[in-house]
Amino acid sequence: MNGKYAAKTHRKYLLGFVIAPLVIGFLASYADSQGRFERLNGIAWDYFKSQSYQRAPDPRILVIEIDDKTQNAFGWPLERADLGRVLRAARVHGARVVGLDMLFTEDSEWGEDD
Repeated sequence: MNGKYAAKTHRKYLLGFVIAPLVIGFLASYADSQGRFERLNGIAWDYFKSQSYQRAPDPRILVIEIDDKTQNAFGWPLERADLGRVLRAARVHGARVVGLDMLFTEDSEWGEDD
């Protein structure tokens, strides 16, 4: 009698702790690959961001953004010489570190020296 009970209990644990999580994981992975969790992910992200502590940015940090107005005035892609002038001006005004979030994926329209 103990042997039958132990075998049933073993199967129950095998189903509950091994097989069921694997099946649920595969189904969740498939649903995620189909984009089924995008809305849920967005809702969760919005909630966690709304609950996070918002502090004022450090006044020593300055962001220089290249926006549509800049692109209209100087054209796109920007000449690398123009970017150099911006970097020199930042250095003159006390910048110690400069980070560029740009990709230079195209050849310059202004030749090899640009």
